[in-house]
Amino acid sequence: MRVLELLIFLALVIYLLWISFDSGLQSSLFSYLPFAAAALTVAHLLLEGARWQLAPLYCLVAFSLATFPWLRSRSFQIRLSMLAIVWAGSIPLFAAAAVLAGTLWPVFPLAPVSGPYQVGVINAHLIDRGRLDPYSPGGSAVRELMVEVWYPAASTSGFDRARYRDGRQSGFKDSQLPLVKTRSFAGPPLSGDQLKYPIVIFSGPLNRFQNTYETEDLASHGFIVVSIDHPYDSDLVVLPDGRRLTAGKDSELLVFTSEKALAASRPKVERRLAIRVGDVKCVLDQLEKWNLNPESRFYKHLDLAHIAMIGHSFGGATAAEVCTTDARVRVAVNFDGTMFGASKWAGVPKPYLVFFTSERPTNADLELGDTKSRLEAREVKSDYADIDRTMKRYGGYFIQVPQFGHMNFTDTPLYSQLKIWTGAGKIGARRAHEIVNVVTLAFLRKELLGQSNVSVEGAVHQYGEVHMVHEMPPVQVSRVGGPYVQ
Repeated sequence: MRVLELLIFLALVIYLLWISFDSGLQSSLFSYLPFAAAALTVAHLLLEGARWQLAPLYCLVAFSLATFPWLRSRSFQIRLSMLAIVWAGSIPLFAAAAVLAGTLWPVFPLAPVSGPYQVGVINAHLIDRGRLDPYSPGGSAVRELMVEVWYPAASTSGFDRARYRDGRQSGFKDSQLPLVKTRSFAGPPLSGDQLKYPIVIFSGPLNRFQNTYETEDLASHGFIVVSIDHPYDSDLVVLPDGRRLTAGKDSELLVFTSEKALAASRPKVERRLAIRVGDVKCVLDQLEKWNLNPESRFYKHLDLAHIAMIGHSFGGATAAEVCTTDARVRVAVNFDGTMFGASKWAGVPKPYLVFFTSERPTNADLELGDTKSRLEAREVKSDYADIDRTMKRYGGYFIQVPQFGHMNFTDTPLYSQLKIWTGAGKIGARRAHEIVNVVTLAFLRKELLGQSNVSVEGAVHQYGEVHMVHEMPPVQVSRVGGPYVQ
């Protein structure tokens, strides 16, 4: 709960306890706590914003005001009867508010960024006029993208704190998300501390906001981070003119209902991958244009010789494929993504960091009677073979995180305390985020920026939940101008 929400809750609890155990109803200031709760509610609505999850608490404030005259009655019998009614009504309302607002759908805080920079953020609408969008109705429209860009900011004084997520993009169950405060500010000028800043591109299966815990933190360490929405593939993309592009039925990944269905789904996944790779190439082209445009805030400040790509799930597959096929991307990080395309068969010939949640399947797993479980186990075995192949051929870092769930790499575990809803594993959400941030930053500093004093292994070995499977030296990528100097 947020500060004013907690104060309302506390005022009502104290009032309820007071009327139950104190007899000085006429003289004590405690008798006016319902009015204090009402004033706090007004301030909360104006400053923090209402949310439906707190409806029981709002009802409790109204209930306390409605019963106020009766609880001040000089008749002990009337007061006793009304007290019983108040208790009977308050307990379920308190419980409902605590469960809905504090556990199921909290307005969660993001941990403070760990870097020295304040963070700015903008969004941009990109149009790739050289590509038709095969997902669009009729397949005749040009491909459009939305991106979010986080960057090291100069002074943020006078700039508004950025909202976590546009209210238009939230449904009933996640309507609290626009109320979450980010660590970034909307549109401040780029910091002038460095002439150029290295770049990180992010892609995920959900949306461009899904890893805000990470994208803002990287920006605080001096990276310009560009996160991509993939229309008709991301869960929902809202364009500036209000069009809402939702994920289609082809956005599913491999189908494990039968061997035939699995085989039929692979070409569709490869097609999706090619479209996503095209989206990333469009973003890379746009970065080059911004760097040459005097009207862009990023004019001559983008270090195009030091670009990394990070992805989660199918975004991880995209990161591996782009790093394999596009010379502009120098290193890749894959959070629990199955590899497809050229990267699957040829390997990633550049510095590559992989986090993987699944353990190697046993022989028994591979022969399970349940078709879906058996096919999934065989796919995990194939995933391990792909990762082993690229690690043995080109080196890299392969990390097992068995306590992670697939969604622990994202903000999603913060959305609710119920792990069954969020896809989180045994590990705490903030602990997982810390591990991802620390290890990823060490990898980028060492392999992208050439900081030889940084140890990826040292970062990994800080955490008992993380197991390094491969720590072979990655192939060295030639860096224009030598090691990166900040």
